[in-house]
Amino acid sequence: MDIYNERKVFSRITKSSCGSQLPQYFLITPKLITGLEYHPDTKVLVILNGPYNILQAEWDVDTFVAKRQKLI
Repeated sequence: MDIYNERKVFSRITKSSCGSQLPQYFLITPKLITGLEYHPDTKVLVILNGPYNILQAEWDVDTFVAKRQKLI
């Protein structure tokens, strides 16, 4: 599927599955699609696995956010 249609599908899935009394939806993908619009009720979970990942003791969200803000 091309990037345009992937964004459309993601938007429709998000709108139809966010909010109270609505079903959960899990999107599992090996690709990272940038610039997606998320519903305020969307919860994003990133699962990393492999020998080159950061150790849990080294995981510091504040440091990652600060580095990202310097790039902007």
